[in-house]
Parts: sequence; structure tokens; C-alpha cells
Amino acid sequence: ERDLHDSVQPRLVSLAMTIGLAQTKLDSDLPTAKALIAEAHDDAKSALVELRNVVRGIAPTILSDRGLDAALSSVVQRAANSGVPTTLSVHLPHR
Repeated sequence: ERDLHDSVQPRLVSLAMTIGLAQTKLDSDLPTAKALIAEAHDDAKSALVELRNVVRGIAPTILSDRGLDAALSSVVQRAANSGVPTTLSVHLPHR
């Protein structure tokens, strides 16, 4: 969550601002609007790469160490510990 807030979110805010500025320039200054759109396109591609890198790091260790059943059971246990009534039934084919 912190990585999203610190890295991807500011990029997306900047992207939205650049696109907004480009919109205001469309009728009065087309070359500037085109340059801003090109900049926004590059920023969007960079944000996508960064988001993919952050998402790769989100997967919990328990998922790779002990599998989906254990990872889901862990989520259910945390919910139960916080007072949220939760049940889980996992039926996975054996490999």
C-alpha cells in the first residue's frame, strides 16, 4: 500500500494534471496540447511499468511458501481475529 502511495499515485496525479492542461490547450495552442499528450502517454507507460513492479511485490510470502490454501486460511484467520465472522472452504485439485 505504501509503495502505491509513494510511487504510483503521484505519477497518476501528474498524469491527470497533464491531460487536464492538454485539454485546456486544444483550441488555443494545438502544438502545446500535442506535446502535453505525448508527455502524458510516456508518463502513463512509465506508471504502468511501476505499477506492475509494485504488484509483483504484493503477493504474500505464505502464498509461495505454503500455497493458496494456507494463504487464504491466513486471511480468514486475520479477519476472525479482528471480529469479522468469516468462513472458508477450499477445494483445490491435488498436483
